[in-house]
Amino acid sequence: MSSFIQDIYFKTIDFDSVENVEDNPEAVTFDIVLNTPPTQHWIEEFEYIYARAQYGLKPPVHIVEDRMRVMYLPRYSEELQGFVSFLSQIIDRATQEARRTIEILQTDERQKLKSEFRETLAQLELPRAGRPQPQPRIQPAPAAPPPQPDRVWRGV
Repeated sequence: MSSFIQDIYFKTIDFDSVENVEDNPEAVTFDIVLNTPPTQHWIEEFEYIYARAQYGLKPPVHIVEDRMRVMYLPRYSEELQGFVSFLSQIIDRATQEARRTIEILQTDERQKLKSEFRETLAQLELPRAGRPQPQPRIQPAPAAPPPQPDRVWRGV
């Protein structure tokens, strides 16, 4: 999981992406291009928040690479601006939640590392003052080869 979640926001609408939906002759799909492809973690947060958010008109929305693909019924065109504003709020919330989750996971990871280090410390045998301690055996480093005298070329 990435330790940094970029801000995600709408960049533009891809007008060429408007397509009819085979399963629903009244619906179309269109893509809103995002500023950057979101991480998988961000996508999961977005989907979770979107599924639970209260809004009168919630058509299917999917993230595909750097695009938000929306299936919409054109008969509700007058409500489209409100829906896009709603999506923007969900995007902001998903970013906040993804960042919080990463912060929590990083904190948990730090706590785990501290706990593991404490276990290592607990296994240490501390020397006691006044009692002779065995000295660790230190292996001498292998001797370096003797330096070679500089070769001087002498002309004839």
